[in-house]
Formats: sequence, C-alpha cells, structure tokens
Amino acid sequence: MALTSPIYWSPRIYRAVMRALYGSELEERYRTVDRLIPDGSRVVELCCGCGYLYEHYLRPRRIDYLGLDLLPAMMSRLRKMGARVEAVDVVKGVVPNGDYVIMLGSLYHFHPQEACILRKMAASGTGIVLEPTQNLSQSTNRMIRLLARSMSFISGTSSAYRLTSERMDEVIAEAGVHVVSTTEVLHGQYRLTVFQRA
Repeated sequence: MALTSPIYWSPRIYRAVMRALYGSELEERYRTVDRLIPDGSRVVELCCGCGYLYEHYLRPRRIDYLGLDLLPAMMSRLRKMGARVEAVDVVKGVVPNGDYVIMLGSLYHFHPQEACILRKMAASGTGIVLEPTQNLSQSTNRMIRLLARSMSFISGTSSAYRLTSERMDEVIAEAGVHVVSTTEVLHGQYRLTVFQRA
C-alpha cells in the first residue's frame, strides 16, 4: 500500500475526521451531488474513498455504481456493502463509462494534471466535480496550514497543493470541456462543476 496519512488507514478514522472538520455541512456536501443524479443512473465515482456517497445516498436509489480507488481499506469496506469497486490509477488507467462520472474533493491530488482528469471524465460521461476552493490548507497560520496538508498525504499524489476558484477556471479552460454549469456552493467553500465532452 502507498504511504498515506493515518486518516486514510481506516474508513472509521476518515469519517470521524471529516465529521469533525465539516460538522453538519458534511451531509450537505453529499446532498449537493446526490441531487444532480437521477434514479437508475450509471455512476462512476473516482477516488471513492470510504463510499459515504454510495452508502447513504446512492445505494437506496437503484443506482448502478462503480467506485474507483487505490486505498485497500476503503475499497474493502465498499465491497462488503455490495458495491462494485476497482483499483484504478485514474491518471494512467481507463475511466469506465457511466451516465455520470464524479469526483468529490480529490482533484487537487492530481496537480498539475487536473485538466487531464477532467478530459477523461468528460470522455466517459457527464462529469461532476465538487472541489474545495477554500480550506484550512490555505490558512495564513503556518502550523494550521502544515497540519491540514499533512493530513491529506498520499504518496505519489499532490498533498500540499490546493485549487483556488481562479485555478479551477484555468483547469476547466485547459481541459477544453463543455461546461454545463459551474457555481460556488456551501458558503463559497466549494466549486461545483458539471461538464461534458466538448
């Protein structure tokens, strides 16, 4: 297994940390994406992690779901719930087709190849990216900034970098995808972008 921050060692730890960071807004993060996906859709989730979206929102809705990830503990939990999960490096590997191809809060890990990820998503279906553009890793307090960045460490990916709203605009333009909608949500802390192949 790749060297990772302890928050990725266990789905239980990961969920506890996310709950502590986001509080009641954690559920709204997932509802924001869930509302965009019709019942019965085929969904491919990149960097699916512990499968919170699938478990609490998509599973009861006749969604044909496929999760892609590389973290064994996370993938194991999803499989135990009956979800289809594949170990796929989304930079080097093939992204399977779906009606919707989604990524929640993980695009920064792929800097500077964010545009490549968006193009792959758009080639496989309607892309939905929910990405934080304001977070603790951008704090003016050096200790808070370092702590936030170390908590998201996964070897082989970017953990110190974060996207801003301006950088998201650049990535979208570089990807050359057709933007259906892009808007700031969750009190301006996230950018929600829906896009398709140009």
